Amino acid sequence: MKKIILESHYLASLEYYSLISQAEEIKIPMIDVFKKQTYRNRCYILSANGILSLIIPVNYSVGMGIEDVTIDQNQRWRKDHWGAIYSTYGKAPFFDYFSDDFHISLHKGHKFLIDLNRDLLDLTLKLLRLDIKVIYSKERFQNSKENFLDIISPKESFVNRKIYTPVAYSQLFGREFSPNMSIIDLLMCEGPNSRQILSASFLNNQK
Repeated sequence: MKKIILESHYLASLEYYSLISQAEEIKIPMIDVFKKQTYRNRCYILSANGILSLIIPVNYSVGMGIEDVTIDQNQRWRKDHWGAIYSTYGKAPFFDYFSDDFHISLHKGHKFLIDLNRDLLDLTLKLLRLDIKVIYSKERFQNSKENFLDIISPKESFVNRKIYTPVAYSQLFGREFSPNMSIIDLLMCEGPNSRQILSASFLNNQK
């Protein structure tokens, strides 16, 4: 799998990263229409109280492309998100290695959602040591086997999509492994092992 077309996500899920870990090039459409209750502006982490949803408040109108969606600066989401990340991963094995990078990205004061997501994608690819070309395009992509737009959704289980299969790793909370959390969960818990876990999590790599 050399090229993939898919939308921009906020601190995307392991399903998203297991898919893109197989690619040489990702195309993200800037004119992708923003939709509520998607991964475009939310992620999930495993806190002491269970799975926690982190949602970025945004300003948008129906049919607006993600390139024009702005972050609501009147809400204290940055403080809340960082507080949740700190309380969840402060004692994780790799928190001290990665926390400053994530803190800087989250607090740059991005105006547009796409810019924040881009910053975090660039950061996570760097931490994962994945050499993937990311292109932000204004093309309207037609249906093809490379097109994964609106496929990865929190509205239904990843099991139904047959992209990702969980490879368990040591998480800080819970008696049982919680699959498909945000990439930040894997990085904080596994550090340099994260890339190998993602590759093994891609369903087509399973024997």
